[in-house]
Amino acid sequence: MMGKKSVFNWNLLWLLLGCTALLFMGGKWNISFVTWIGPVFLLRFFRTCTHWRRTLVAIPLVLAASFVFMIGLMPFPPEISVLAWVIATIIVTIFNLLPYFVDWMLARRLTGLWSALVFPAAVSVIHFLYSLSPTGTGGAWVYSLWEMKSLIQVVSLTGIWGLSFLVAFFASTVNAWWEQGFELRKTKNTILVFAVLLSLVLVYGGLRRTFFLPAAETVKVGSVVVEWPENNLFWRYLLMEKASEEKAPEYRRHSLRMQDELFALSEQLIPAGIKFLAWPTGNAVVFAEDEPAYIERVRAFAREHGIYFFPSILLIRPGAVYTENKVLAVTPDGEVAFIYHKTEASFDEPLEEPSGKLMFLDTPYGRVSTAICLDMDFPGLIRQAGRNKVDIMLVAADSPTVPISRYHTEMAMFRGIENGFSTVRTVLEGLTMSTDYQGRVLSRMDYYTTREKILITHVPVKGVNTLYSAWGDWLVWLSALFLLISTGRAVSAGRQKIQRNNNA
Repeated sequence: MMGKKSVFNWNLLWLLLGCTALLFMGGKWNISFVTWIGPVFLLRFFRTCTHWRRTLVAIPLVLAASFVFMIGLMPFPPEISVLAWVIATIIVTIFNLLPYFVDWMLARRLTGLWSALVFPAAVSVIHFLYSLSPTGTGGAWVYSLWEMKSLIQVVSLTGIWGLSFLVAFFASTVNAWWEQGFELRKTKNTILVFAVLLSLVLVYGGLRRTFFLPAAETVKVGSVVVEWPENNLFWRYLLMEKASEEKAPEYRRHSLRMQDELFALSEQLIPAGIKFLAWPTGNAVVFAEDEPAYIERVRAFAREHGIYFFPSILLIRPGAVYTENKVLAVTPDGEVAFIYHKTEASFDEPLEEPSGKLMFLDTPYGRVSTAICLDMDFPGLIRQAGRNKVDIMLVAADSPTVPISRYHTEMAMFRGIENGFSTVRTVLEGLTMSTDYQGRVLSRMDYYTTREKILITHVPVKGVNTLYSAWGDWLVWLSALFLLISTGRAVSAGRQKIQRNNNA
């Protein structure tokens, strides 16, 4: 009895450690080291559960951890996002638990390396499926590995699923060794395969960052942000006050003043020789009656200064349910090359006519595309830029909650490494940052700590082709095939065990 009680207490400790680690994996409190060790403990708990009923203890604890994890991550105040918060918490809980249940069902019926590969394959597939949900890849563990620059180069081959695979493979390798009493002889093959795989990934990343540097030729990109009179000013108007007609005149005065400030600050960048100018989403708030004049003013500004201009428009129609969140691509001759409408919306942001696909503009400084804020959380959407050989991605963004301002920007930069383009993310109420296609930070400006809200970035004019942009989610499909075969092997092993028991 004492032995069983002791084992149960240790199991509970592994579960508590694993659930605590979830708070520091891909959210507002990111610690790279924890991302590696957290799954080790959770997997240890599941693998020591001899009956499926014991695994159910994990559900309320992971749900509680996911609830705390989501605090501050929703893009709008909780009073208008309660349902969205609950839905997101449930989605994150399912996403966190499913790989462990898959491993519990299959790995115990397999042996050796085959058993160790079940968990990483399950994580890759389930993380991919999670990315198809309304939350996109928001909250994915591997975003906490941003600072490990040589390691994260692997996403240019596999997408972020390769990082998920590595982290999970580490957890299953440690557990295989643990289960054998840390006797190296019994698990040497699994440890060797993981060590070789991790070494190859690190060597690839090191060589890529050392010998395949971005082109020396750069172009100057200007970013301009104007501070709102109050945080979330227009989002509150749109979502909490429902764009009331009664308050429209007051908010319209704010919008016109901020437009003037945006143009005035932009004028300051022209003498520096910028060729591109980008504004964040939500900064240029335009009431429907003012849109024609605003667009004409934008065209005249681009024509006068001979620049490629990517101004945003958050179009407001008082009394309307939907919003138009879009970016114009204006050429130096003042023509509107295209208008991109935000594709991916948060729970509380109904959009009118989302574009659904990216658009592209060829310039003397490379092929350029644009996306808006949450769009960058969806690898499938942004891979269009890689397939179309985009060199520079100009992202208009807004991070209206302080806890995610840095995190959300770092998430977006993974898309550049995946697809081989440099990224300039101009952010209202958040971290404006630019990186090359290897994740090197070229510039940064924090809305909350920087007095000046203008920034010039020297951006490489040439991107690169990547395996991920060409082959897409090949690792996910390979992992899915492996799980399918593993299921067949596990079922066969179970039948053989039953037959042996019957014969005995």
